[in-house]
Amino acid sequence: MKFFVKLMAVALLIAGLTACAEKREEVTLRYANWNVGTEEENNIQRQMVAAYIKANPNVKVEFVDMAGMGWDDKLTALAAAGDLPDVFMANNVPNYVKNGWLADLSASVKNDKDWAKVSDALKSMFTYETAVYGLPAAQFIMGYWVNKDLYEAANLDVPEYGISAADWEQAVIELSDVENGVMGLDEQEFVAGWYGNTINDNLKWFSFDGEHMNYDSQAFKNAVNKAISLKPYTWQGLTPEQQGAIGGPWEFAAKGKYGMRWGASWDYSYFASTAAFEFDFIGIPGGTQALVADVIVVSKDTVNVKEAYRFAKWMTFSTAAYVEEVKLVKAAGTGAPKMPLAIDTASLNLYKEFIDDKPGILAALNNLDNSMVESLAKAIPGYVEARWTAKPGIVYEGRTDASIGDVLYDAINGTVSLSDFSNQLQTFANTTLDTAKAALGLD
Repeated sequence: MKFFVKLMAVALLIAGLTACAEKREEVTLRYANWNVGTEEENNIQRQMVAAYIKANPNVKVEFVDMAGMGWDDKLTALAAAGDLPDVFMANNVPNYVKNGWLADLSASVKNDKDWAKVSDALKSMFTYETAVYGLPAAQFIMGYWVNKDLYEAANLDVPEYGISAADWEQAVIELSDVENGVMGLDEQEFVAGWYGNTINDNLKWFSFDGEHMNYDSQAFKNAVNKAISLKPYTWQGLTPEQQGAIGGPWEFAAKGKYGMRWGASWDYSYFASTAAFEFDFIGIPGGTQALVADVIVVSKDTVNVKEAYRFAKWMTFSTAAYVEEVKLVKAAGTGAPKMPLAIDTASLNLYKEFIDDKPGILAALNNLDNSMVESLAKAIPGYVEARWTAKPGIVYEGRTDASIGDVLYDAINGTVSLSDFSNQLQTFANTTLDTAKAALGLD
């Protein structure tokens, strides 16, 4: 009996210590995100916040009003007032790091079991050397959707995930039948983004190799030329009268006139509800896909980094949160949830409940580490300038001071020769990237 009493005393002591250890500080977290809608709408994201508060009664969450200014302009104003949100969606992580706004979350994620389930492609996007400055809030795969019915009606092989670039091109050309209102491809522009990778797999999205742009490489020049050569089989190659008859490329699902349409996994729910034909995701020729990510960050000035991280994780890659999101989406009947971020058997099975008849999506999910990251503007110092806004001093007909984006747009549309300016573009872009990287103190 004495032994039993002592055992009970020890058990109560342990329970008391555990309770003390679990007692958490009351905290108010200020949260800013562009996907929370209004209080009246009470969308899925707001319901996710409410679910977190219910499970964590020590936490209050205040939504920060970001109206009236551009996202980064508003953050800059809040930072100047010493009033940054504790947790917020990020548009340009490198600039925020440069401004000294962000907490390094590397210690928080180090032993996080859910973090270990996030793809390396996604984790590395917002890791600078050893510092983790962003948590992926959503991931989307980007590539081509295929109208299977059009190919079957034409007695052609239906393109599938993993198709070679040569077979993909043949599929575009063979299906195109302008007289009967059928086009093989929606638009030519995106071909320049991925085609170089099929020639040189060191080149990723739009010639970026992880360090620099490769605008002067033969692979990228071939990519631009391939986009130009495919123009007759796209909406851009049609006359205004033909465009009116077939409809815009954005009408892929509504009219079913295009064999393949560039898009992303966020299109699934819309296609599922509007397309009167069988469709699937086939990614990018060569067996890959572009990867698009949203990212949430934690302010360096938050009073409780641990609590801010817990909440940020819930709104991003938490496996428990994904279960809750799926439950809410089912209750709302609003299509499919986002793709899981921390991928395991359980999360995949939940997602399969919505897209199990789309083998291309599942193939892409099983191949995420081989993705080409498209969201480079959110992650790479200087990328916005090196891809779009920087002006190397280029002048040609119609352009008195062309930006890099101007030259590339005109080259893809065939109105200027890329070779005339590719070396100048590459040199200027890569100097811009190196300068931006050095400003963050990165090697």
